[in-house]
Amino acid sequence: MVLSIEEVARAREVVSGLLEELHLSNYTFDVEPRDGGWEIQVECAADDGWVTHTFAATRQELHRCDDARVRQQLLDAWAGPLAACQRMR
Repeated sequence: MVLSIEEVARAREVVSGLLEELHLSNYTFDVEPRDGGWEIQVECAADDGWVTHTFAATRQELHRCDDARVRQQLLDAWAGPLAACQRMR
């Protein structure tokens, strides 16, 4: 899969916005292209140290993230696994 730098930058921007909506306190993330989609790796501070979570998203999901339903589906899918991460107060 050949992606433009703009597509990669847009995917990072979308993921960044989603993670901000989850109000994580301390985290880093990376977005890598995979067959037909994206792999998102999030490292976050939890009560017992740093943890890593990996998520998958299709190209269409991140592309259509302006759609409230698609955005909420991604937030719901990520919120559970990231529940142990420290939140901003």
